[in-house]
Amino acid sequence: MGQEFLTPPVFDIEKSFLDSTPASPLIFILPGTDPHKQLMQFAEFKKKSQTFNSISLGQNQGPIAEKIIQEARKVGSWVLLQNCHLYPSWMPRLEQICEQLEMRQQTRGSNADNTHSGFRLWLTSYPSEVFPATVLQSGIKMTNEPPLGLKSNMLGSYKTEPLNDPSIFNGNKHSANFKKIAFGLTMFHAILLQRCNYGPLGWNKNHEYTVSDLQISMKQLYYFIDSYDTVPFNALKYLIGQCNYGGRVTESADQRVLMALLEDFLSEKVLKPDYAYCEDELVGLSYKFPLGDDGYHVHLEKIMGMPNEEMPQIFGFHPNADISKNISQAKNLTEMLL
Repeated sequence: MGQEFLTPPVFDIEKSFLDSTPASPLIFILPGTDPHKQLMQFAEFKKKSQTFNSISLGQNQGPIAEKIIQEARKVGSWVLLQNCHLYPSWMPRLEQICEQLEMRQQTRGSNADNTHSGFRLWLTSYPSEVFPATVLQSGIKMTNEPPLGLKSNMLGSYKTEPLNDPSIFNGNKHSANFKKIAFGLTMFHAILLQRCNYGPLGWNKNHEYTVSDLQISMKQLYYFIDSYDTVPFNALKYLIGQCNYGGRVTESADQRVLMALLEDFLSEKVLKPDYAYCEDELVGLSYKFPLGDDGYHVHLEKIMGMPNEEMPQIFGFHPNADISKNISQAKNLTEMLL
């Protein structure tokens, strides 16, 4: 069907925002990556962060949420109601509030009780039978699922903070070391996520690694490389391998695997000019690291040049590991279709 179907576009919250009105709520459909952080960054970009109100719905939170919405509607601020599916008894009231917003939008200018043009209502919810159908129909619906594949994962990491910030990417005192290890850290994160597709071959138990694990690790990497004359690999291995990612691992064997994988990305050999990940020479040629003085766009080009389908050797498996993975994925797909 074409290359574009293998490389999904990066999530763009502004495109959805431009389609919205004060009367149309913007709905994040979960599961997917937590939208709260991206929404806060977008609010700062739109200069709305000072008046941005967020509330997690639950028992007795309805009157508070309603009061916040009424105040925000008058002054033009934004409101985020999280986890609507957890408060089914209040969903009929949410439906009424959204209908009133729509009616005010239609009668705009005819009375003094108009809704401010800057007001926006953001909602997050898992698919639920109790969520009002009329709100879904009138709202802008979005979902931001984690990217599939090593290549898409790494591209997503480069296009979000902190690596998309030029002051971070180019601002380190030892910029060459930071760039090379940062490239490896995004690959390490993607490999951990992709190993979940191999079931018991990848991990004894699937662990919920998130983008926040990579972001905090990247910030620590920046600080430690910037603060010392030589890269403190042992300290970074402990922080990233034992604390950030290892904090989610409950199986001792999985912890050993995680630290063994990290060794390929946090060691002196990564800083060599011709370093390529993967011991298999034929496969490794596709995963050569950029040079230390390469710019941001060169890093993106390196990632774009990687194979669309990863060989199992990249994850430390025998080539036959793909057979069981593909059978499992095909079975899951047909079951869902049926």
